[in-house]
Amino acid sequence: MQPENTVDLLAAYYREFAQYTISDRGVPWLVDGMIPVQRKIVYTTLNPDLPYTFNKKYNLKTSATIVGAVMGGYHPVGDASIYDSFTNMIQPYAVHLPLFTSQGNFGSIDGPITAHMRYTQVGGSPLYGHMFMLPDRDTPDAWGRNYNDTEDEPNFIDVALPYCLIRGAKGIAVSVAATIPAFNPGELIDTLLAHLEHGVPIDEAAREYIKGPDYPHGGEVVFSDDILTTGNGSLHLYPRIETSGRAIRAYQYPPQSIPDSLKTIIINCGKRGCDVTVDDDGSTIVVNVKDIENVPVVEGVVRSALSTTQGYDFTVIYGHAPVRVQGVIDFLQRFLWEKTEESRARLPDRLKALRPHCAPRKTVVLDKFKPLLAAVAAQQVVKQYQLHISSLGKLKLTEVDVQWKHTAASNDYTMFTQTVTSNTTIAFVKNGKRVNKTVRAAYAELSQGMVFPYNNNKAGVSYDCFVHPALLVQTTGGVYKNAIPNGNVIRTFAVNPYKDYVLVVWDGEYGIAYLLTNKKTITAPYKGNVRLVQVLDDLSHKVLRLTTRGTHSERQFTLRNLRLNEISGLPGGQGTAFSAIEVGY
Repeated sequence: MQPENTVDLLAAYYREFAQYTISDRGVPWLVDGMIPVQRKIVYTTLNPDLPYTFNKKYNLKTSATIVGAVMGGYHPVGDASIYDSFTNMIQPYAVHLPLFTSQGNFGSIDGPITAHMRYTQVGGSPLYGHMFMLPDRDTPDAWGRNYNDTEDEPNFIDVALPYCLIRGAKGIAVSVAATIPAFNPGELIDTLLAHLEHGVPIDEAAREYIKGPDYPHGGEVVFSDDILTTGNGSLHLYPRIETSGRAIRAYQYPPQSIPDSLKTIIINCGKRGCDVTVDDDGSTIVVNVKDIENVPVVEGVVRSALSTTQGYDFTVIYGHAPVRVQGVIDFLQRFLWEKTEESRARLPDRLKALRPHCAPRKTVVLDKFKPLLAAVAAQQVVKQYQLHISSLGKLKLTEVDVQWKHTAASNDYTMFTQTVTSNTTIAFVKNGKRVNKTVRAAYAELSQGMVFPYNNNKAGVSYDCFVHPALLVQTTGGVYKNAIPNGNVIRTFAVNPYKDYVLVVWDGEYGIAYLLTNKKTITAPYKGNVRLVQVLDDLSHKVLRLTTRGTHSERQFTLRNLRLNEISGLPGGQGTAFSAIEVGY
């Protein structure tokens, strides 16, 4: 007898093992959205021939009893892995739909360690029978034999909703991985009812009702691609943060390793003299900032520590083979195709029974504009930038040592460049009032380049002009808007551009500086206080009169002798303190 080739024998064994792990371990089946161990647990509690059925009002049973029945009859693996899957289905803080009733310690968001199975009890809620039903015996391929060929077991459960879409799923097998986020069951039900009862195409119904992933802990989520039509991509999860004065309150954060996140927050915030407190159930973190100017930085530290990024992959078992379905719409369409006529006819009534008990959406879905802002807000260090101001009053933010390139056809040029940080405050003018924004908060607009009056209807941002770090005087419809506030009101001047003149005088770095111009838009960088902004219709007999402090002597300059459209220093004005500056005859 010739011995078998060892390589061929190992290859055959490995193929058999790989096929088993793919179809019967961690990847959910499309027809019910369940992995095998979940399906066997549900069947054990649905089988009317077994004493473990959840069919009574008060039907709590010891978890160890159900785990033992599953292990002995359908799933011959360790009891610990079965109990772990069982508790993941039950944990009240991690589910949208209350399908189970429970007693005992099933963990919490900051410590998902449950009590031993002999100390916990589980039963089915009134919704259990609407969500899970056994398939009809005459349904093709619905039933098979168990692992030791002693009794029948279902190959799938007749579910009202794909279980992996309402609970989420994460599993791996040989060369295959599935990571499916959880969605709001109410939105899924509304989508299916619109399609089944009103004939709305499934893709239109999904876009109408399904907003995106919804996690029971809440928070904020951004997804990189259209998750309704894309089979794989990435998700960015953020906590909800509220800031009031020096207090920063973070809540609804992803259920990750809270001790590690707290350690990061305490270490980084402690360097800035902050106090960190956590409430008793670990659901809220409050950081009290010592110096109010550090609030944006500390908020970024908290947001970064409590945020996470994860991928999604809608790989499922479909037709006994792994298939990556193209998002939620494709998943729901195939799910309905697999329903028999009888099951499809019962489905609307089952969905209507579940709908009133669905939890409302907790997770806020952010648009694609937010990741940029969140990434900037999450910076733990203050970053430097270059702020450029052009001769036509345009504002542009770039990285350090990056020049602002103007188009060849433009007469504009960079007039002034200043180094700023993400905490530098810029004062904008909106509807005649001053609005202070940090570079961090206005990063998206500044990076695009702001031409005033700036208006981005899509982002809801609009400003008439800006104040810091330059004085901008701009005319629209024959009215100059002076960005130097008189109280909280912006002064306006009726002028005739290119015929009238505007004179701006301010405390420069080396003395009194001025700009005399007849251009439509002027930009005058300044270091100190602006002393004078005045509109002039004639220069021939006008003089600029300066009164010295102390001696009260006057010095005069004839305006027509001053340089036009250039920033200059007043002759003899360097180092002299003036108490008054005015224009006269």
